[in-house]
Amino acid sequence: MSSASVQTALQTLIRALASFDDADVTLGNWLVLDRGSAPYAVIYPGPFEIVDVSDDGAVVLIRWQHYIEVFAKWDPDGYASITTARAAVMNQLMIYPSLNGLTGIQRALIRDGSEIRTLYAEDAQQPSFHFVRLTHYADEEIRLSGQGEYR
Repeated sequence: MSSASVQTALQTLIRALASFDDADVTLGNWLVLDRGSAPYAVIYPGPFEIVDVSDDGAVVLIRWQHYIEVFAKWDPDGYASITTARAAVMNQLMIYPSLNGLTGIQRALIRDGSEIRTLYAEDAQQPSFHFVRLTHYADEEIRLSGQGEYR
């Protein structure tokens, strides 16, 4: 298991939503905003931490953190598009607390999200997008017994 596996699982689950086209859910590629049709989701890795679970250090927990930025076209009449897209992603990930059975994942969830932000294209007179950043955590337990110095 790895951070890349978690990112791919997140991408697969978001792509399963009817409101997101497959090409509009990327791993770190913000160029998607220049093509396709909103809403968009861009997933990228954040920090991680490792915690001992066993006294001898043979079992550890890696807490992977990933960011999911959800974008919707700017709407001068309000925030309905972005709040709908945000809710769809949140609801989808909440019903898969193991990322659909990803090996080693103990618990995966969105722990927080940003306020709704506005993104302007260069030299634009009005905003292009509303977006939010969701912070997703995935706890992975690793058993090191039988490996390296834990033999």
